[in-house]
Amino acid sequence: MKKTVALILALVLKTVPLLAEPDMTALQLIKALPINGPENNQPSGLTIHNGELFSVSDKHDDTIYRISLGDSVATFVPHLKFKASIPDALNRLDFEGITCDKQGNFYVASETGFRVLRVSAGGKKAEWITENLKSHGDRVGLFTKGGGYIEGIAREAGGRLILAAERQARGILEVDPDTTPVEVHAFNLDKTHVPLKAPREPSFTGLYLEHENLFALDRSTGAVYKLGYRGGKPDETDIWTYGDILNREDLKYESMRWGLGEGLCLDKNNVYVIIDNNGAARASNPEDKRPMLLIMKRPK
Repeated sequence: MKKTVALILALVLKTVPLLAEPDMTALQLIKALPINGPENNQPSGLTIHNGELFSVSDKHDDTIYRISLGDSVATFVPHLKFKASIPDALNRLDFEGITCDKQGNFYVASETGFRVLRVSAGGKKAEWITENLKSHGDRVGLFTKGGGYIEGIAREAGGRLILAAERQARGILEVDPDTTPVEVHAFNLDKTHVPLKAPREPSFTGLYLEHENLFALDRSTGAVYKLGYRGGKPDETDIWTYGDILNREDLKYESMRWGLGEGLCLDKNNVYVIIDNNGAARASNPEDKRPMLLIMKRPK
């Protein structure tokens, strides 16, 4: 009997293809730059315009920062000051993602507001260009956990926005702010596989759109990858990992609880990931509580 069972099992294993581990490329570090900036600086997004990097902080609701790059340090320099109206009697806007267009207008995602703010290139005008999007995510099972709402944003050349729902469930919202009413399509991606094994819930924290390719940052797995999502079924390819970099003895923080990666952008040569350490000190230097910018070589 045992021989029969063993023979049947062998035949099944021979005829059923085994799932292969996805191909992964470890990113090579060029620079890891601690970031000087305002008090309680907690970067929460990253974009690139005309070769310069820009960011927002989830603790500063009135400023877009340019990131000045030095040889050994980066600095948050106030680029635009603006004043946004506060919808729905919120206490704060909690900005969690930033992108821009060719004219230098910025689009900032508010996690608590479930909205997108457009800030003009000169900073003179700041207006909400979407309604509250929470109900659209609710319908497909997104936005179930506080602190896991809208976390990344990208913009197509035609004006359509792509937003990431962070976790529990991970998802994507396509938003066309130029339609009346605003057209929204939501996709729940949590019923499918995760590209890497992680000790915590997978989470989208950054998006970057390059031509037709959408790149996602998953901070829980320390990975960047191309993301397809049509039909709610993700297609994750070109997986680039940076977890080994962030866990180096000279770079890691005392607390790695949240995975730390908060914003993503790319150019022809580099991959940029901005790190929010939530006030934790560097493990190798208890006096250094600065966030960090990773500049890594882009794989060919």
